[in-house]
Amino acid sequence: MTNGLMSVGSSALGVVAVGVALLTIEPLFFALGVLAAVLLILTRLGVGRALYRFAVEQTPTDRQRNYIQFLLVDKDPAKEIRAYELGGSFGHASPHSIRGGYRHCGNWSANGASRASPAGR
Repeated sequence: MTNGLMSVGSSALGVVAVGVALLTIEPLFFALGVLAAVLLILTRLGVGRALYRFAVEQTPTDRQRNYIQFLLVDKDPAKEIRAYELGGSFGHASPHSIRGGYRHCGNWSANGASRASPAGR
């Protein structure tokens, strides 16, 4: 932990030194650097908020998916499902209906495959 703290401190000192050098050599470059840093911070905050909202929206779907997976894969619940012939009760929990929660993101087709092209990444 001490090494990490020393590393952060030396990095911060390096950033300050480069900032002072830029300020003395060319104040315009210093201003552009500060502007770029501020824009980067604002963008990261916006993306973080969007990811948090997405995670909150997907929590019920993820819980349902994990519970159904537990019922169908774990040994004891799977035995009971077969013994009592309850397999038809899981018809509403098809992969398409569970994956339906992701459709509002715009990157999923009807069969669940990603529509993003590999060349576009």
